[in-house]
Amino acid sequence: MSTGPGGAVGDGEQSPTVLSHEIRDLTGWSEPELSAVAGTEGGDIARIAALHGVLSRLSRVAGNPAALVAALGADDGRGSAVEMLRSQLWSRAFLIALDHLNGPRPGMVVPEPGWPLLAATRELGT
Repeated sequence: MSTGPGGAVGDGEQSPTVLSHEIRDLTGWSEPELSAVAGTEGGDIARIAALHGVLSRLSRVAGNPAALVAALGADDGRGSAVEMLRSQLWSRAFLIALDHLNGPRPGMVVPEPGWPLLAATRELGT
């Protein structure tokens, strides 16, 4: 695999090595910790790139590696974001961690008293 300037591969893709280093910078994870989450030793570019995408977006909200790692490890009964990342459930991992970072948002499913419940809201609440 030949890389261009800045570790770019092919059409602007970054190499697994560059992405792995960035993931480790975002999370503070060691190489074995990253491998345990990514599920790969050698650098499956698609999986590393997807993991990098989720973590880079979450890191902007978290603000620091400790807050990001705490959000990834938090389990509120739906499983932790890390578990979802290991299973390649990228969107679910993102939402679980984001919920932990932002905290609960009251009133999203149940409206204020006196407001009518629409069919979609009733379905979400069951």
